[in-house]
Amino acid sequence: MLHQLLKMKRSDCEFLTKCFRLSGRAVFYCYCFRNMKTEGFRPASVGVILLCVTCSLVGYMFSLRQNNKSYMATAISVRKFSVCWITAPSTEVAQNIAKTLVEGKLAACVNIMPNVTSVYSWKGKIESGTELLMMVKTRSSLVPKVITAVKGVHPYEVPEIIATELTQGLPSYMDWISENTLDE
Repeated sequence: MLHQLLKMKRSDCEFLTKCFRLSGRAVFYCYCFRNMKTEGFRPASVGVILLCVTCSLVGYMFSLRQNNKSYMATAISVRKFSVCWITAPSTEVAQNIAKTLVEGKLAACVNIMPNVTSVYSWKGKIESGTELLMMVKTRSSLVPKVITAVKGVHPYEVPEIIATELTQGLPSYMDWISENTLDE
């Protein structure tokens, strides 16, 4: 049902939202009114209350879809994308890594940011140095291949390669990432 809901036209969603919300209220009011007339007021049965709540919730789901505020739709489309951060010691190394990833369709885009100061512990000593930071946009399924490819061309013994899944983004940009990376 969720898959069909996400593909519905806006006008269909508006119509169904009104129907489900009105039907939920109407069933509840009719039931209470009928009982009040014939038997005096008594609380609606659990079944009728569940029917009313279900209709109202379905109406709410349609309203989320019609307003394009469905967090479920965003999660479905975005969960499959990640950003990786990689540091490099020089412009040449960073450009080589970026070219390797983009040509191999392991990344749609790699941004290279110069002059990042890194302070870190290495072999028992506190070190610092200027590096370049790469921001790699890719599919989450490709992250293991990105790590393998970077390790193959990176001069560091233990290169910084970290990744996180994206939780939100411009849908057309996410489509662009899909079009420019391996389909896995």
